Amino acid sequence: MDKDNFNKRLSEFFKRPIELIKLIGGLIIFLLSLVTAVVKFIKLLEGDTGLVTIVLIFVSIAILLLLFLYIYLQFRKRRTAYSQWIRRSALICFFAVLLLPLAGYAIWKYYPSDKIIVLVADFEGPEPQNYRVTETIIEQLREATKGYDDVQVKALGKPITAQEGSGIARARGKDRKASIVLWGWYGKTKEKVLATVHFEVLPNPFGLPPLQEKETLNLAVVELESFTIQERLSSEMTFIVLLTIGVARYKAKDYDGAIAQFTDALIQAAMPKQIINPTAIYFYRGTAYNEKGDVDRAMADFNQAIKLKADHAEAYNNRGIAYINKGKYDPAIDDFNQTIRLKPDDAIPYNNRGVAYGNKGEYDSAITDFNQAIKLKSDNAEAYLNRGNAYYFKGDLNRAIADYNQAIKLKPYALAHYNRGLTYATKKGDLNRAIADFDKAIEIKPNFAEAYVNRGNAYYYKRNINRAIANYNQAIKLKPNALAYQNRGIAYKLKGDKDKAIADLKKVLELTDDPEMRQDARKQLQELGVE
Repeated sequence: MDKDNFNKRLSEFFKRPIELIKLIGGLIIFLLSLVTAVVKFIKLLEGDTGLVTIVLIFVSIAILLLLFLYIYLQFRKRRTAYSQWIRRSALICFFAVLLLPLAGYAIWKYYPSDKIIVLVADFEGPEPQNYRVTETIIEQLREATKGYDDVQVKALGKPITAQEGSGIARARGKDRKASIVLWGWYGKTKEKVLATVHFEVLPNPFGLPPLQEKETLNLAVVELESFTIQERLSSEMTFIVLLTIGVARYKAKDYDGAIAQFTDALIQAAMPKQIINPTAIYFYRGTAYNEKGDVDRAMADFNQAIKLKADHAEAYNNRGIAYINKGKYDPAIDDFNQTIRLKPDDAIPYNNRGVAYGNKGEYDSAITDFNQAIKLKSDNAEAYLNRGNAYYFKGDLNRAIADYNQAIKLKPYALAHYNRGLTYATKKGDLNRAIADFDKAIEIKPNFAEAYVNRGNAYYYKRNINRAIANYNQAIKLKPNALAYQNRGIAYKLKGDKDKAIADLKKVLELTDDPEMRQDARKQLQELGVE
């Protein structure tokens, strides 16, 4: 079509106001339908499976289909007035939109939710509009979790009966991408109320301690009428939900988030002792504090867990680890003794007690414990590593290397490569093997600052000063510390870069109170002419 003909057709088109109105109206309908479909589909992926969302998606798709079909049929009748390309585009869009619901369903079905969804079924019972059991539970759960953006509390909108049971509860939870499903019922006589609540954790990396499947309350009717039962159930379910989410945070190494959830759980007025032993909350929070290095708070929680449950072997074990972190090895050994008494077939407390003995310098006792840990669990890479350390400090280097070899064989272990590298470098004088081990340790654990320092030392002794300095640079970038600055300063001194050497050695004096390191730094500075 030439330019004059096109301009003529365009002029004629704008002279037909009805055609113009149809075009503008069609564009508006198209844009509104498209935007609605996209926005509601995103909502669906985020977990909004409400009726309004579903209806709007299908209505928007239906409008788009009708619009494209209308355009195609109109253009077909007036083929001389309109482009063949537009007809084909309309037909392609029609079939693309036709496939959209199937594609959308597949994406929604298999798209992993980044939310922790708590699904609450209706609690069946007499006069639900008066007693409002379901509403009270949902309201308190939403209030307790409102500060957590990744937690959503949703109403199922229908009951799950005893006849349907756990299988249906879990199936409905799976359909809604829920992590937790709460369901149950209540009934009453003139004097008594029987309330049953079920708690389902769907397959998820929570790692919770064993849970009972339900709790049953048998209370006076007055407690239902005064909302005491509703408040108790709400508080207990909130406790369990917060505990579950806290454990999920802990497993994801979000220790601050875990501690916040556990602390919020402890605020609840009631704990569901039929479902779970309340010591679990103190144990998990103490373990999270331990991981953060907040040893005093960790020990306070382990003390409370042991007070509530005197035979809590894991709490004794973890309190022992906290004592090791504080450098108190004798009480740590006492706690591991207690753990072993309660769980004599568990390799973990033997390994931990061996670490405590090793830190005390009692290497023979440590080796005995590591032997037992390996006997109980033959693939115990950590016990081989620790026994290798004990042999290293005893000066039995061949046995140390043999244990490091076994630890490495059992799993990719950065620390085993690192310790074997230290053995080769400092005791055997084999710098090439040491560097190979430090390389592997860094490959497994790229932020391993100590491995960079010692690889730098190996290059220094090989007189490859530039590579040594490059390694010290990386160590300082990852973890600024006096040793890396000291070694880099000495390397700069050897290289003849006086100003950089002086700057690094002065930094050592800022960072450490260790008298030996300070004395050496002053000596190096004096040799560089700095008093």
